[in-house]
Amino acid sequence: RRKTREAYNRSRHKFEKIKIDGLETMIIEKAIIIKSKQGLHARPAALFVQVANKFDCEITVSKGKDKVNGKSIMGIMMLEAGKGSRVTIIANGQDAEQAVRELEGLLLSDTDVESSIL
Repeated sequence: RRKTREAYNRSRHKFEKIKIDGLETMIIEKAIIIKSKQGLHARPAALFVQVANKFDCEITVSKGKDKVNGKSIMGIMMLEAGKGSRVTIIANGQDAEQAVRELEGLLLSDTDVESSIL
């Protein structure tokens, strides 16, 4: 197996491209301060998981020392991440960049989640 790596920083993202046997995958790590009024509790967590599950890549979310599966509602709610909390999204896969972009948009939005679901 042949493996090559390329890592770089761009616009506060940490990117890492990995090529194994000619197949390229991407790992993206992005630290975000939650601006959403409700943080990641109940409905916002459900919306986060719904968006995360649209993507094939693996998604991990961490807060402090805690790391959880970004596609698990129980995991996301266990983080107890309120407004102003710093979380890190790590996505690994072909569609990692798009996944991080969409999830970041949810966390930075200060609109009421209930109105965006209805």
